[in-house]
Amino acid sequence: MYEYSFIPEQKNKYAQFLCILGFAIGLGFFYAANLFKPPFVYQTVGVCFLVVAIFMATRYVVKQYAYSTTDRGMAGYDLVINEIGGKKSTVVCRISVDEIIEFVPAGHGVGRRLRRDKPFCYNYCPEIFSKGAYFIKASLPEGTALIKFCPDEKMVKILETLLGQNSFESKNES
Repeated sequence: MYEYSFIPEQKNKYAQFLCILGFAIGLGFFYAANLFKPPFVYQTVGVCFLVVAIFMATRYVVKQYAYSTTDRGMAGYDLVINEIGGKKSTVVCRISVDEIIEFVPAGHGVGRRLRRDKPFCYNYCPEIFSKGAYFIKASLPEGTALIKFCPDEKMVKILETLLGQNSFESKNES
């Protein structure tokens, strides 16, 4: 009844620009290493820029995320986040709706307020500066987890409905 899947569209203009800029600056420092002394300083700075550019490319340009709600039968529903890279899809997050403590839209200062009790933090947004992101705070056996992701309006309504069906208020009181 509440099963739904969503793959957000990637519009990573900032990430693509930062990757190209990082590669260009890194290669520029390698070229400058031939012109100036000591060359290892310029090479070290060049490697740092290349590492950052490669990280940005693998995190924000190559990978994609798929969000879905799945039915476990009598056990309830799960929120599942898959990481898609090329032809490979890996489940990176599976949270039971019963474990969710808070579900709030990301805004100015919301993440800082939710991080007060030092939870594990995970960012599954497909963009660097995500508009329409939400935070989920979940109580897991390993500890508290804070997950940031970008659902669409239909998934937000499904999650709010599922959370309304659970004893959400009683979990916050205890």
